[in-house]
Amino acid sequence: MQLKLQNKDLLTIKCVLEKLHIQNMKVNRGKVKFYKHILAKIEEYYQDEQEILKKVAIINDGGSFATDENGNIQLQDGESYENVNHQLNELSQEEAVFYAGEYEEQYKTFFAWLTECEEDLTMDESILIDELLEQFEKQISEEEK
Repeated sequence: MQLKLQNKDLLTIKCVLEKLHIQNMKVNRGKVKFYKHILAKIEEYYQDEQEILKKVAIINDGGSFATDENGNIQLQDGESYENVNHQLNELSQEEAVFYAGEYEEQYKTFFAWLTECEEDLTMDESILIDELLEQFEKQISEEEK
């Protein structure tokens, strides 16, 4: 089983997982496995952002990004904020792929529970959960064929 999200949606899904109230430990274990995968992808996304910035920003003596009087990161000569924002935007649109691997049964248990979830979610959260459930249900129906 594999699920896909865009990098920009990782923090929203993390927040959704943190607010889900699950009593059943079997379901909760699936949530925790997915949550750990989300955290790893967030860290990877953060590192990729840092790599982009390190290539274009001025680094001060302390190893941090140099900033101007307004708190904006100072860019190296020849670099533009437009270019940096374009690169960061492209990165935010990239897919993060989650492979259930050895935790496939835990993922299935959690996502099956999620289809019946009665938690209050914002519209953005509901849209993301719906996208994940669409992927989950498609894979389950393909397995049953």
